[in-house]
Amino acid sequence: MAQNTRTRTGLALFLLAGGLSAGSANAQWTASDTYEVRHDFLVTPGGNVTPRVKFFYFQHAWLYEYMGAWGAYTQAGVAPPQGPGFDLLGTEGYANLMLMNYPRHAANPPTNCLWGWVDIPDTGKTDWGCTRVLSPNSNSHANACTDYLVASYGVGTPIQGYIRAMGNAYSYTYSYTETYAFSAAAILIEAGTQLASGQIVWTPWMDSVHDSSHSIAVRKDPITISWDGSSAGEVTLLDADMNVRGEAGGGASSWKGDVVEFGASEGVFYVDINPAVTKKGGTARMEVTNGVVVVSNDSGAFDGLLPAVGAQTPLKFDFPSKLNVIYDITPHIGNASNIGLYMGGGAGGPARAGCPADVDASGFVDTDDFDAFVGMFTEGGPAADFDHSGFVDTDDYDAFVRAFESGC
Repeated sequence: MAQNTRTRTGLALFLLAGGLSAGSANAQWTASDTYEVRHDFLVTPGGNVTPRVKFFYFQHAWLYEYMGAWGAYTQAGVAPPQGPGFDLLGTEGYANLMLMNYPRHAANPPTNCLWGWVDIPDTGKTDWGCTRVLSPNSNSHANACTDYLVASYGVGTPIQGYIRAMGNAYSYTYSYTETYAFSAAAILIEAGTQLASGQIVWTPWMDSVHDSSHSIAVRKDPITISWDGSSAGEVTLLDADMNVRGEAGGGASSWKGDVVEFGASEGVFYVDINPAVTKKGGTARMEVTNGVVVVSNDSGAFDGLLPAVGAQTPLKFDFPSKLNVIYDITPHIGNASNIGLYMGGGAGGPARAGCPADVDASGFVDTDDFDAFVGMFTEGGPAADFDHSGFVDTDDYDAFVRAFESGC
C-alpha cells in the first residue's frame, strides 16, 4: 500500500487539551470466521438439445499483520493491506464470474486470488480447489475453497448436482492481524432456447460461525437467466442473501434443513423469488440491529414466516430450504438464439484480532503508543495511514485517538 499512500500538504497536528486515557490490553488476541454455502440443484430444461454446462469458481484469501511496530507489516505471500477501492467483502467475484474468457486466472500480487471456469462433460464431473495464505510469524491463516459435483446428463434429462463455497479466516496475534477469505461457486447451463421455461429445484445450505465483534460473514445466492439476440437481456429468478456480523463471545447463523438460525447481533436475511416470471413468487426480508429485529417483511410464498419486529436474537424459525422455482420468460426473449441459466452461491468475511492502538506491540495501550503514532504521523509515511484509506490525513489521527481512548 505504500506506493498508493499520499500525504496531503499543509496538514497541521493538534493534540487534544486535557489529555487522553487508555485501558490496558491482553498480550494475545484471536478471532475467527468460518463459512460454508452449498446448493443442491436439479434443473429440467426440456427440449431435444444436449445442454452445455460450465462450473465457475472464485477464491480470494489474504492477511496482514503488524509485528513489533504498527506500520511494519509482514508480507505473507501477499502485499497487504489491499489498495484503495478494494472490495473488502469480495463481491467483486460476482461481477467477474460470467466475464471470464479463459479457463483459469490467478491475479497478480498483492492479491492472492484465483478464478475461472471448467467445462463439464455430459458424463459428469466432480472436483475441488482452494486458495490459501499462511503467516510465517504466527498461526494466522485464511482458506478460500470451492467444490462441485455434476451428474451425467443428456438430451431431455435433468441436470443435477451441487456447488459449494467454504473457507475460514483465523487471526492470532500479539499486536494486530486481519485475515480474510471469500469464495464463490456457480453453474452455467446453456441450451439454445430450450431454457425459456422450466423448473429449478434449488436447495440452499448456509452455515457460519464467528467469535468476535469484528467477524463478518456474507453470502449471496443469485439465480439469473439471460438471453442474446436483438432483444438481449437478463432477469433474476431468485435472489438470496444472509449478511451477518458477529458479537463478542461468539455467534452462529445458518439456513439449512428448513430452519433459519440467526445468532448475530447485526445483519440481514433476504430471499426473493421474482413473481413477474415465476409461478409462485414471494419475498422475505429481515433486518437485525443491536440484537433486535427492526424490519420484518414477508409476502407471497413466504407470508407469515419471519419473526416479528421486536424479536431478539438468537432466533430460530421455520423457513423452507428447498425452493421450487417454476419460471417462464417466453414473453421477454423475442428472437433470442441462446439462453443461459446461471446459479451461484458464495460467502466469506474477515477476522480481525488485536489492538490497533497498541502501536509498539507491548501488550498495553499507554502514552508510549501515543508518542509512537505522533512520530509516524508527523513523518507522513504509510505506517500512519490508520484507516487504510490510501491517504495520511486528520481522519487517521482522529481514528487513532478514538482507538486509543477505547483501549483494548
